Amino acid sequence: MSLTVTDRFDGMAYALSHDVRARLRAASGFLELARVELEDGTDIAHFLDRAASAARLADRMIERLVRYMRISLTAEAVATDPVDIIREVAVRCLDGPEMIVDPLPDVMADHDLLATAVVEILDNAARYRAADRAPTVRVTGAVEGPWSVLRFADNGVGISADRVDRAFEIFRQVHRVGDNPGSGMGLPIARRSIESQGGTVTLSPGADCGTVVEIRLPTPPVVRPRGDRSR
Repeated sequence: MSLTVTDRFDGMAYALSHDVRARLRAASGFLELARVELEDGTDIAHFLDRAASAARLADRMIERLVRYMRISLTAEAVATDPVDIIREVAVRCLDGPEMIVDPLPDVMADHDLLATAVVEILDNAARYRAADRAPTVRVTGAVEGPWSVLRFADNGVGISADRVDRAFEIFRQVHRVGDNPGSGMGLPIARRSIESQGGTVTLSPGADCGTVVEIRLPTPPVVRPRGDRSR
């Protein structure tokens, strides 16, 4: 379902008023508990740690929302080799997943915006890794009519079909990983980056495990053949 500009800004207003303020209220609450305990001579380190953590997360959420809002809606798309961008991003992701990149079709894309989407996809694959195996992402591609399709299949914890739509909601945490949750902005940023180029991003459960993120971007007028570039 495509959202209008009004829908998107209504969603951001709700996210700011509800999700970010919830973290700030939590920080305020822990500080108040610390004040009470301090008056009683009790160790307050736990409450101070929780307050600091809530404040840091609120700051991170606001920073990520600002980044989302600054993504250009007038991208300059050119014929682009996605393999080069994927490998460029993978090198920068020091704790990222192992990459298996099949031959991919060229896409009409803005380099920086496509790189932004790939960063978020790989970060999610690393964050939501399965406990019993090293994270891996396999990227496959195809040309389907006017679209060049890139599929990023990871082997992580996966996602159920009923949670797919919620994964693209601003600040939505579909999974919580330990005591260091993400901002809930990864997939919204990836989707906005691709939609600004005239493409789409969808999410689906993997065949056996993990998650598949599919990017569709326009195919260049002439698709040059490419040899095997897997690794």
